[in-house]
Amino acid sequence: MSEQSENFSSRVFIHNYPTSSRIEAHYQSNGRLYSSYYNIISLGTYPVNPKLTQRSRKDTRQYPIPDNYIVETEFSERNIRCETTLLKPLNFKKYFYDIVL
Repeated sequence: MSEQSENFSSRVFIHNYPTSSRIEAHYQSNGRLYSSYYNIISLGTYPVNPKLTQRSRKDTRQYPIPDNYIVETEFSERNIRCETTLLKPLNFKKYFYDIVL
């Protein structure tokens, strides 16, 4: 087991979705507890052939990217709103996503 994986715990999510759109995420690193909060505005929809997230390594899991997904969070005391929008070019052979931060 690598040193990095020994120092980081798995992220624990606390939620009551869809009753509440707020999600809490907690994890530990080097004995310190970190918390993140997310507010899901829209889950969006998945196209018939969704584009997958980019891999950083061959064994990294990929996830489908939804259209019209909107989430708000906070990072370093700054509010961040992330949105994905599916852009359909005229030839309809490829789809592109516009990610707004």
